[in-house]
Amino acid sequence: LWGRRAFIKRPGLVTVSTLVTLYLRKRKLLRDLKEQLAEKPDLTPTQMETLEKYFPYYQRLSSENKARFAHRVAEVMAQKDVKLIDIHDPHELAELVTVSSLIQLSFGLSAYTLPHFKFILVTPDVFTTQESDRDHRGLVDPKGIIKLSWKHLLDGIRDPSDAFAVGLHEMAHALFIENFTPNE
Repeated sequence: LWGRRAFIKRPGLVTVSTLVTLYLRKRKLLRDLKEQLAEKPDLTPTQMETLEKYFPYYQRLSSENKARFAHRVAEVMAQKDVKLIDIHDPHELAELVTVSSLIQLSFGLSAYTLPHFKFILVTPDVFTTQESDRDHRGLVDPKGIIKLSWKHLLDGIRDPSDAFAVGLHEMAHALFIENFTPNE
């Protein structure tokens, strides 16, 4: 009754070979994942120093989470087209600051890249739009564009205690649009 054939034919019972196969598949998946993580672009030493020096959120992370944060920033920087409009600060700095705001907001999430938003435009100061004559410090267009004031983006990072961070605020709008509204 409990010979080899009876054991294999009984539903619900798992053979040792099945367990070994599942274990080896899991190991391969983990190895592939580690390789993918290793292939992600890394931040430059200057960018890492900037995060460490100017981002209080990043400073409070554990070493493991700092590495995870940096990988996420590098990944999103490789995916997004950040355009500076009349800004003379280095493009690399503006891109780092902008994307770090997104990563800070979405750090606990598994989906953090906001694929709907391809462009991030950064202006020197407040700006107006064709739709309104109001001054804006930041704006998220559901068509896939995030627009931020560089001056106010930096102000939000310089003084995290003032509870007004344009980067986090606008990235929250983008996250909402990405996840809770139908888009193409």
